[in-house]
Amino acid sequence: MTESNVRKDFVMPIAVLTIICLVMAVLLALTNNVTAPIIEEAEKAAAAEARAEVMPQADGFEPVDVAAEDLPGSVIDVYKATNGAGYVVQLAGDGYGGKKTLKVIVGVDADGFITDTKVMSHSETPGLGSRVAEADFNDQFNGLDESGLSGIVTISGATISSNHYIDTVKDALAAVETAKGAE
Repeated sequence: MTESNVRKDFVMPIAVLTIICLVMAVLLALTNNVTAPIIEEAEKAAAAEARAEVMPQADGFEPVDVAAEDLPGSVIDVYKATNGAGYVVQLAGDGYGGKKTLKVIVGVDADGFITDTKVMSHSETPGLGSRVAEADFNDQFNGLDESGLSGIVTISGATISSNHYIDTVKDALAAVETAKGAE
């Protein structure tokens, strides 16, 4: 094989593919730089809307400053209602879909009772574990405190997802107790 054939058959295709990959990597990086702030703002807006949804009696929310090491590992943030109505906790719990894949927001009133829960996102099995996001399952938590969680009816065939959800709600209740102690 001559030198010109080696260059034509091996070096040129590799060089062309390398250039294409570099150009695509730069374009993806630029796209990410443009879209990342937009996505972040949309997530913040969705979280603010969900806070108002799980605690409608609040007139506003302020973040609670609690050391991360004092909170359960699934807790993302804790907010307190500015009118003293209670707390809202955003969590990323483990699910059947993997670690930190069950993103939930939980409202807890000033007396320690759950006002509402809402799934922000999940990776549970469609049609089975994904039912933890449905009102039939979520509505069971309303008005309960820690002692009432043992009475939650799990989803038949999706007990792992159900139990992960219950554990995440328990983490929210623990976070509220920690937040109350930090004030």
